[in-house]
Amino acid sequence: MCRVDRRRAAIVRIVYSHVGDDYDCILCRGIRGESGPATLVHETDVVDRNDLAVVAVCPYFFGNNPGHVIVVPTAHFENLYAMPADYLHACVDMAQSMALTIKEAYGAAGITLRQNNEPAGGQTALHFHIHVYPRYFDDGYDDHPGEYLVEPVERAKWAQRLRTASAGRTGWRL
Repeated sequence: MCRVDRRRAAIVRIVYSHVGDDYDCILCRGIRGESGPATLVHETDVVDRNDLAVVAVCPYFFGNNPGHVIVVPTAHFENLYAMPADYLHACVDMAQSMALTIKEAYGAAGITLRQNNEPAGGQTALHFHIHVYPRYFDDGYDDHPGEYLVEPVERAKWAQRLRTASAGRTGWRL
């Protein structure tokens, strides 16, 4: 890491971090393949992965928009401020690919991306991630419906649906 990168990392850590060095990240656990109550992402949730990003069905469904995914960097970065460009680009590329897959697999009329930073910005899992929501006309999304936890066995069905639709499309772009 060059001197400028170390300085930037130190500034980001001091100003924009909400976790300590001993933080046990629930998303990192899932990315490493661990499962159980101490992780959010289970291996059966994973739709696609590469060296820099993982896509998984989110354990929390949102209103009338079930089966949405989260795109997560494979290394731990708390928020947008700390993300190196190569990881950020990989996450956005994967979000684009999954948006097209979700439209095809679910018949979605549109897509919403959501990415929150810091607790005041609505970030609850302190590991950068992008939500990719299927959208439908009059789905009530903008009325801010509640999220609800979905069991891994149910999420696995949604993940399989997306894996089937995205077969051979990894990295596919317009």
